[in-house]
Amino acid sequence: MLRASRAAPGLRASKAAALVQVKENVRKELEDNLSNEVVWYRGVSVLALQEIFNGICNQSLAPGVELYKTLEDLVATNHYGATRDVRKGSTVAVRSGRKVGAVAYIDGYVRFTADQVELKPREDWTIEDVCEQVVLSQTYRESTFYLDILLAETTDDGDERVGAPFAGAFVSQARSCKFGDLVTAIVTYYKSQDRDLATTFVWLDIFSANQPKLVNFGDQSAPADVMQARMDLLSRGLHEAIELFDERLIFFDKWESPTPLTRMWCVWEVYGAVQCHQSLQPIFAPSETKRFIDLMETGSSAAISRVLAGVELATAQCHDEGDRKMIMDAVEKIPGGFYAINGAVLSKVREWLAQTALDILAERREAFGDTSPEAVRLMRNVASLLRDLSQFEAALALFTEVCEIEQSTYGEESLEAAAAEQSLALTHQAKGDYTVALELLEKTLKIRQTLASDDDRKILGTKGCIASVLRRLARYDEALAIYEEISEAEEHMKDDVAYATTLHNMGNVLQSRGGYAAAYAKYEAALEIRQRTLGPKHPLAAMSMHNMAVMLQDQGKYDEALDLYRRVLGIRSEQLGPDHAYTAMTMACIASALHRQEKYSEALEQYQSVLEIQKKRFGPGHENVAVTMYWTSFVLSDLRRFEEALSYAEQSDAYLRVIFPNDATHPRFGFVHLALGRARMGLGDSAGLADLKLSVKIREERLGTDNDQTAESLFWLAAATRDLGIAQESLEIRRANLGDSHPLTLKSELQVESIMSDSSSHGRPKTLGQLLAKLATSVLPRKHHSDDE
Repeated sequence: MLRASRAAPGLRASKAAALVQVKENVRKELEDNLSNEVVWYRGVSVLALQEIFNGICNQSLAPGVELYKTLEDLVATNHYGATRDVRKGSTVAVRSGRKVGAVAYIDGYVRFTADQVELKPREDWTIEDVCEQVVLSQTYRESTFYLDILLAETTDDGDERVGAPFAGAFVSQARSCKFGDLVTAIVTYYKSQDRDLATTFVWLDIFSANQPKLVNFGDQSAPADVMQARMDLLSRGLHEAIELFDERLIFFDKWESPTPLTRMWCVWEVYGAVQCHQSLQPIFAPSETKRFIDLMETGSSAAISRVLAGVELATAQCHDEGDRKMIMDAVEKIPGGFYAINGAVLSKVREWLAQTALDILAERREAFGDTSPEAVRLMRNVASLLRDLSQFEAALALFTEVCEIEQSTYGEESLEAAAAEQSLALTHQAKGDYTVALELLEKTLKIRQTLASDDDRKILGTKGCIASVLRRLARYDEALAIYEEISEAEEHMKDDVAYATTLHNMGNVLQSRGGYAAAYAKYEAALEIRQRTLGPKHPLAAMSMHNMAVMLQDQGKYDEALDLYRRVLGIRSEQLGPDHAYTAMTMACIASALHRQEKYSEALEQYQSVLEIQKKRFGPGHENVAVTMYWTSFVLSDLRRFEEALSYAEQSDAYLRVIFPNDATHPRFGFVHLALGRARMGLGDSAGLADLKLSVKIREERLGTDNDQTAESLFWLAAATRDLGIAQESLEIRRANLGDSHPLTLKSELQVESIMSDSSSHGRPKTLGQLLAKLATSVLPRKHHSDDE
């Protein structure tokens, strides 16, 4: 983090004359376009960094200085008797053995007793402490760089302490972190790559920025060229430099709540990396790996999702409010704003979590054996984490191995085997393999119900999983009956996350059956519980918000739906990653809302982005890919690009026949045949009429004659046949379900009027394309009254 400290009074500069000469000579030889009187873009060797830390610990650096942390509020008094408050937790610098010292940025001296402070061991000195007691104490008087001190020193074997311009890594860090943890994290990172620490360089602002000049940043008496150099550094120079370094690191002292992400200047550095399309690689304090191991061995992946949901860069703080405003304004102008940079950081954290978890598992396997309880427990937790991160194949492989071990150890009909199979089933469900998931869950339920030792909550949990898969398979009545049973059993736990999940799932089923008002109420109740217990940015809260946006869209409130979708997209992009399945789902819904608003080109572009993510994540034959393909076909038909529309619809049909080989009337085929029918009729192919009729038939059988989707198929069948009775049937369903002012109801009214007009004037359009052209100027311009409801 690029910010300066003020040296404690009484600390003297040293080696001044030698430093000035070194600075002048070396600068002339190694000039670059960005370095100036404020910052020099050359790093220190990692070996030199180690030596600095060792010098602090053995007191060869900052000799005779002791630092104390105040345990209560104290008072500083200056020579004139004026006093300043010293807050609890402040650092007081004193000469060894004295009971009076100074606090940075406070004019005066603090007197204290032994019970008012505690000694801060040198190995616990923060980066801020090192800047004040080591860097500024030696550079303040001559207003020079600490790099100049390092350049004046050469090791016996000739190792360079300072690198060439932009060589090595730019390191972002927060001053309140421990310097020793930073050094150890850097050393560990490079040792894992077998790098030579003497020739590996890192840029740290406390050594490579002119701290004496930065410390007086607000001093208007400074020369104009220095002031301009400072402003150039803050506004653009730093970001240009970040791009030029070989790599970019960010030091995290705590993996679940990194201090750098609470400091606005670190956010500015992250922003700079995002702007130049570079990433910041997190490096972690050694203790964090151990804490993460402990969580993976004793906790759950849900705990990891919960803490990551608390990361919010927009709340970062800054000592100077003007600097904070500058950074806030700049970040909000980039696409995605703070969501984008949150996502850029968290995507790297997720990579670290996954790789660290796999490394831990490999170590445990080697230490305890593949089938040991320690390895199996960790294997289960790592697999859950990988599933949460959408790494399905890796998760399935681990869960399958866990199942085999549990069955071999405890028997195929044991509770341990049942639990393992349920986890495997949930992963298949997340991947879209619903039939496999249902078979495994039904087997799990049978085992749990047979063994009296299992508790009711676990049985209810398995039933809930079964209901979720049944909904995916469009067996809505069965699913709803199970959820109602679970809801009754959970009536006493209305503030529990599990009850919120049941409410949410009931909303899913009601939504699928067309009960929009009832579904919205369930989602709203689930959201309230989830936000209160998990936080407003938790992925489960985003899930409830997403489905509420779907309800708004179904009611024709497209602008409101889009606003909510975009909020959810920001959360999901940040918390789950831009390529996560749920992120793509929200993107697809945004495309759908744009489609309803007749913004066809925007919708098509969005759907194509979704397809790119889904194909990469799931492969081309996944159900989600098939769904996005038929929606893309609809948009292409509206753009009158019927050949492309037909191609997408045919591919979707082929995929769904593999996914649902024994269910030719699955509701998904209602969409596919509608897409096929529209494209073929647009091309003048009468075979499209059979597709439209089949779409109506499927939806009437599976969803009911009064369902909105049935009305949609009837609408397009009426458009193709110009049958007034079919058009009126569609209109009546929409009036009953959506109300007179809904855009789709208005669209049906226009269709009826058009057919009646054509019948009286004998001017019947001959193709679907002609009808679309006729309706294009009159379908949606009429304002509906959603805002008044």
